[in-house]
Amino acid sequence: MIRILSEEESEPASRPALDSDLFTAVGTYGPDGNSVAAYHSFIASHAAHIPQEHLWQRIESYIAFRWGVRTVVWIVEGPGTFETPLKPATVSTTEIWQNEAWASVTLKAAPLGYVLEDATYRFTASVGTGDVPPAIVQEAIRRLAFYAVETWQQSGGWTGLGDGQTTVPSWPARSMQYSGAADLLRPYRRLGAYQCA
Repeated sequence: MIRILSEEESEPASRPALDSDLFTAVGTYGPDGNSVAAYHSFIASHAAHIPQEHLWQRIESYIAFRWGVRTVVWIVEGPGTFETPLKPATVSTTEIWQNEAWASVTLKAAPLGYVLEDATYRFTASVGTGDVPPAIVQEAIRRLAFYAVETWQQSGGWTGLGDGQTTVPSWPARSMQYSGAADLLRPYRRLGAYQCA
């Protein structure tokens, strides 16, 4: 049975650009169109100032796909078939723990990964893409940002970053679900439990 003993994911050097109008206020409605428009403009302008890294961290904690290339190292225990749990991934190094040290090893390929024996392995991979995120992922980011601003504008739940100028939401439990972002990201979800062959 495969067990992932550790997963070390570095931060990407950069993220792909989001659509320039992602945080633009959309539409007016209600009996007082002007005040509603002003409120939407307020929410949109504040959402645009949430550091994108904070939004990406929330999104990526929920999904298996990555935008922005980074290095990931997995230490895995066999036997079984190992498939990288983050996508897209290009494995550059496979090693086995033997004689109290890591040694390079060539592994047998499986349809969706690598065949492992009863041993401990280390995989180093380049994970993520520089492609522009699909519209549905960008919409999830927008919803999360707008939800954060609306929620904490009402409750005052903002946290300073220490530079005296930047504040970010103090993320509440289930913000991914309440914002609607989670529903949009279902096709990109990480498996709840590692599945092995």
